[in-house]
Amino acid sequence: MQSRSERNAPEGAPQHPVVAIDGPSASGKSTVAKALAQVLGIAYCNSGLVYRAITWSLVRKGLELDRESAFKTAVRQMKIECRIDENELHVQVDGKEPGEEVRSPAVNAAVSRVAASSWLRERLLPVFRRLAEDRSLVMEGRDIGTAVFPATRFKFYVDADPKIREQRRQNQGETDSIEERDWEDRSREAAPLRRAADAVLLDSSEMTVEEVVRRMLDELRKRGFPVPEGASVP
Repeated sequence: MQSRSERNAPEGAPQHPVVAIDGPSASGKSTVAKALAQVLGIAYCNSGLVYRAITWSLVRKGLELDRESAFKTAVRQMKIECRIDENELHVQVDGKEPGEEVRSPAVNAAVSRVAASSWLRERLLPVFRRLAEDRSLVMEGRDIGTAVFPATRFKFYVDADPKIREQRRQNQGETDSIEERDWEDRSREAAPLRRAADAVLLDSSEMTVEEVVRRMLDELRKRGFPVPEGASVP
């Protein structure tokens, strides 16, 4: 039975404090999210890892992603397990953790189409929200502050100049187009990439990771996040 406070809680209100970090590809959000989580001593979760793990499984099965009924059947039959171990998210599909294969060219080419499924995004909402049931965490992705945890007070939107993001992708050994990824993320019908109205905008183009994290810590303190005493960026 739910308590009165649980019944009255707005949709997407986490049971523990959640820092939501959104932004486009290669904006630097993953790097700063990891660093921030380490400084705060809480879990780091990359929501994109779940979509990539599902895509990895579909690609391995040779599924044609445009066949919606087959796509839904395949996902329903998957055993998707998300767990946090040593403050980091781990995802298994059918008992296997894909590891670095989630960054393969085949997954890179298909993950945006998979993530664009409104049916899948709705199906994964409770999966993501359960991660905050017994711990505080930093979660990053494309729609964390707008769809997954819209009620959290701790939101950031990390962006950077498209040319700088393109260079970052090349430095990471990625070959997909930033322009195409941006268009796919922003134009999809389900939870498109956008900045939440109450999210703090941070342009990482000319900032170091340490500078971005310091800004985040300052904002978190202002908004009442329980930042540990003495927490600082090395």
